[in-house]
Order: sequence, then C-alpha cells, then structure tokens
Amino acid sequence: MYRRRVAFDTRKPEPDSDRNPTGAILADAMSAAALDTLSVARDLEAAGIERGHAEAIAKVVHLGDERAATKADLDTAIAALRTATKADLDTAKADLDTAIAALRAATKADLDTAVTALRATTKADLDTAIASLKADMLKVAIGIAISVVIANATLAAVLVFGALQLLQP
Repeated sequence: MYRRRVAFDTRKPEPDSDRNPTGAILADAMSAAALDTLSVARDLEAAGIERGHAEAIAKVVHLGDERAATKADLDTAIAALRTATKADLDTAKADLDTAIAALRAATKADLDTAVTALRATTKADLDTAIASLKADMLKVAIGIAISVVIANATLAAVLVFGALQLLQP
C-alpha cells in the first residue's frame, strides 16, 4: 500500500489559501487553549491523512499541549525562583556576616595576645637594657672615682714632694 508523506507547515495559511490545510489544522490545534484530540484527528483525516496517523498526530499534539508551560506557570516559577534566590542570598549574607564577626573577634583576640606578648617582651628587653646600662654606668662611676682618687693621691703626692723640696736647704 502506498503511504503518502505529508510535510507539515505550522505557519498559518493565508485566509483564501488552501496550499497546506493540514498545517493550518495543526497550527490551530496547537494554539487552542483546550485540545479536543478527536476533533483534531477527524480534521486531519478529512485533510487526507490516514485515520491511524491522524490519531497519532493528535495524540502527540495533545501531549505537547499538556506539557507546555503557560505564562502563569512561568510567572509562578519565576516568582518561586526569586523567592528561593532571595532566601538563599539572605542566608548567605547572614552566614557571611557571622563569619566576618567571628573573624573580627578572632583577629582582635590574636592582636590582643600579640600586643600583650610584645609588651612583655619589650618590657623584659628594656629591663635588661636598663640593668646593663646601670652596670656600665656603675663601672664608669667606679672608674671615675678610682681615677679621682688616683688623681687626688697623685696630686697629694706631688704637693707633698714639692713641699719637701721646698723645705730642704
């Protein structure tokens, strides 16, 4: 049996044109709000398509129509995505704020510990340096005192020696 292949043109035909009535039937069927598959199958059969093929085509078009999203479906999905995205962003912001606060607290604690340790180390270093300077100054003072004593003793000796020389005839 010879089966005729039909190419469907889903563009709407011009009002007075009957170039592709099958395409016009499908286009009307696809754009209809509620699809009557029996009516579409009969229209396709009347346009020259075998009954089995016409029923199969009507069924596929109906399935496609059932699965097609409406503007309301898309608006609802977009609203749900916006709400979920906002909730996710709010959660992420709260998590980020918590992490920043924890990081600030940890950084402050680390800085406080570092400053305390630096102060203690600096104080110990200064105490050591001051003690070393005191010891050096004490050595210098003792050295100066010994030098003064020696200088005084030398001067006294020179004076005594000079006086003795003056007293001798």
